Amino acid sequence: MDRLALVFERTGESIALFDADYRILEVNPAFESLTGYSASEVLGRSAEFLRAPRSSGPSHAQMWRQLQAQGR
Repeated sequence: MDRLALVFERTGESIALFDADYRILEVNPAFESLTGYSASEVLGRSAEFLRAPRSSGPSHAQMWRQLQAQGR
């Protein structure tokens, strides 16, 4: 396994990779642990389903603007 793959697999931070339409391409074990969703449950789904009901305020909108503008 290359170093980048090791970092992806072993980091304690939740990581999700998306395509240009914000469909989930890959998640790491920390994502699964934090969200309770397995990779098989989320791959191919839109990131919108992860949105918590209380996250509809300004910080959520700001996060999406940053994601669209900066890709992260």
